[in-house]
Amino acid sequence: MEPLSSSEIRVLRYLPIHVYPVAGLLEDDQPLPESNCGFKGDAESVASLKGIEKNLLPYWLRRHPHHDLNHMASMGQAATLVRSYAEKHDPMALNVFNPQQSRWADC
Repeated sequence: MEPLSSSEIRVLRYLPIHVYPVAGLLEDDQPLPESNCGFKGDAESVASLKGIEKNLLPYWLRRHPHHDLNHMASMGQAATLVRSYAEKHDPMALNVFNPQQSRWADC
């Protein structure tokens, strides 16, 4: 295969590249996450801090109304802290970061 020309590279820079990693990873009642750029189900919608704040964490906290992160001043603050909870093996937080196993987590 020949390397791309500079004009081909310039064209590729403007093509949106979206990966849809959420197929089969969401719970049956979980809404399709949306990224800040408006795409649904792309990598940013679940992998970025903003994606966790907007999409994943609100869903899981509604399912766990007594979780400590429900008492944070904002969802942004809770999203910033959820990783530390996951590092301590908190089941709700693990669901945020490990959706493949969420169906089997003991929550």
